[in-house]
Amino acid sequence: MGRPVSDTVTGHLSSDDGGSVARVTRAALLLGGTGLSVGFGLAFVLLKGDLTAYLTANVLSPRARAFLLGFGAAVSLVAVAGGGLYLWLKRREPTAATSLLHVARRLSPLCVVGFLPLLFRWQIWQSRELTFLSLVAIATLTFEVALRTCLAAGPLPVERAFCQRLLSVVPAGFRDRLPRAQSWPLWIVVACAAGYVAYFAYYTLAFHWGVHSSFDLALEDNLLWNVSHFAHEFFRSTPIFGPHGSHFSHHATFFAYVIAPFYAIHPGAGTLLFIQALLMGAAAVPLFLFVRLHLPAAAACLIAVCYLMYPPLHGANLYEFHYLPLGTFFLLTALYALESKRDRLAIVAVILTLSVREDVAAGLSIWGLYLVLTGRRPRAGLSLAILGLGYFVLMKMVLMPLYGHGESFTDMFKGLIPQGENSFGGVLKTVVGNPAYTLATLLDQGKLIYLLLLLVPLAFLPVRSPLALLFVLPGFLFTLLSTGYGPLINIHFQYTANWTVYLFVSMALALRKYDSYKLTAALGALTVAILATSYQYGAILQHNTSYGGGIPYHFGVNDVDRQRRQSMDAILKVLPPRAKVVGSGFVIPQVSSRPDAYTMTIGVFDGDYLVFPTEPQDFIVNERQTVTSLLSNNTFGVVLVQPPFALARRGYSTDQNQSLLSRWR
Repeated sequence: MGRPVSDTVTGHLSSDDGGSVARVTRAALLLGGTGLSVGFGLAFVLLKGDLTAYLTANVLSPRARAFLLGFGAAVSLVAVAGGGLYLWLKRREPTAATSLLHVARRLSPLCVVGFLPLLFRWQIWQSRELTFLSLVAIATLTFEVALRTCLAAGPLPVERAFCQRLLSVVPAGFRDRLPRAQSWPLWIVVACAAGYVAYFAYYTLAFHWGVHSSFDLALEDNLLWNVSHFAHEFFRSTPIFGPHGSHFSHHATFFAYVIAPFYAIHPGAGTLLFIQALLMGAAAVPLFLFVRLHLPAAAACLIAVCYLMYPPLHGANLYEFHYLPLGTFFLLTALYALESKRDRLAIVAVILTLSVREDVAAGLSIWGLYLVLTGRRPRAGLSLAILGLGYFVLMKMVLMPLYGHGESFTDMFKGLIPQGENSFGGVLKTVVGNPAYTLATLLDQGKLIYLLLLLVPLAFLPVRSPLALLFVLPGFLFTLLSTGYGPLINIHFQYTANWTVYLFVSMALALRKYDSYKLTAALGALTVAILATSYQYGAILQHNTSYGGGIPYHFGVNDVDRQRRQSMDAILKVLPPRAKVVGSGFVIPQVSSRPDAYTMTIGVFDGDYLVFPTEPQDFIVNERQTVTSLLSNNTFGVVLVQPPFALARRGYSTDQNQSLLSRWR
């Protein structure tokens, strides 16, 4: 009798050796799929011209399409044929099928190659967030499975031999010192954090220097100026309230008193921007220290570096100055200190966390519940949960409303507030008492994209933790429940801080349960995901798609910025340091370091000076109408015209008014 058909392909396979046939089939599929991905990746690189039309509208010349498909198929066939040749050469060895499958598994992570040329083309994916994020998710999850398969297979004999030969050329003294390199991951994190601080401090300061920063920075700068100069009114911030009113009605930012001495050394909005970059970048260090309690130091290092590359972190850092992102450093320090039983450090960190903002303080209750539920420090956790929640309720619902007209910012959640109420407590009543209606408000495409922008860069690892529902609670309550307020579900605003710190902690706890193969595979997927999304939406790998709030971010300094700076400096030389100034939206941060600085869109009040643009297109909202009215009725007279800005004074000569007004007709 002749040999079975299976024998002619695999050598010593008997007709009933189903296991070997299965291994050969799996190997062929792995090799073919991997080869196809590599072929497509290379073809996309080799194809010349803009592929945007192909990827977005399926428009490509027949010749280019044939090349793309043919090249991918050719590489796939070569891979499968190479496997077949290997089997034929090893046809007399009974382990040939197993060896081939081993090789195919080791090569399987190359399946990600086909995705890479698509993921790193920022022009293609503008305004196509859902498609891009879905593509990244598919690529990273596929890569994670392939990498896990590769690692579980173990190294090939040729890999072992190569590694042994490589180690043999390493000097013995260097090999002896390697075990002592336990501190290397920490120093890598410190160096990367320092680089982050320098990078974002430079670009945010340059943005402000070029007179591009706006209202939010001004109100915090004016608050710090009044705090550091012991203003008679508590939390006085004139850009938002005018001559009378307390910012405490909006937020309990007692941390202003902590940074006031540093601000007093160098008063100005630039000091706040530097402090923000410093604390946001430095948060990578306590994150590393916490993760190291649960994972190897190398894994903790990678996670901390991924934090520094996280696009929502960049968006919050670029958008003016806010206290909410500052809380990340203190929250992580408090958690690390509590878990490592450094109680004195924990007390200091908890107090500082409480001081940052009332909603940041609420995060302490999340840490407390975590410590209780895991049994790590149940008594300390229970105390912390009560403290954090109690402080939030006391500030948000009792003390802060005394300085305003009810609770602040409830309009962000107005769709969930029951009739006859006007408090965040009413929102919670709807969430608990009417979950069907609440769910309807959550089923929104904008919120879905927002969640993907938060989770895809982290390869969905945070939601794999058993405590994931606990850690997403702050983001759910403070952002997803919003109805009709876009900034709360936009990664380019400060509100992403309600997610960032908790997602990274949840991710570390999820990975703690993984064996070495699964952990390495998950970290590999995380690396691909963070690089792809940080390239598209972050502020480090490229500058074309970065936003600060709702506007494209301007990086660095050019000739236009220098002209704007010279114009503003000329105006500041004329402007008395304690004069009451009214500024337009993109001018007010330049003049807010004084007792009284009013925002033109809110009101002129008793302002003595106006600082405003000379070009009509630079006005926002109702500013042009306001300035036109004040100059036309001779309430203010133009003192200095230094394009692109001008200065006017109440009661000053009106000789130059008509000349400036004529430019706007």
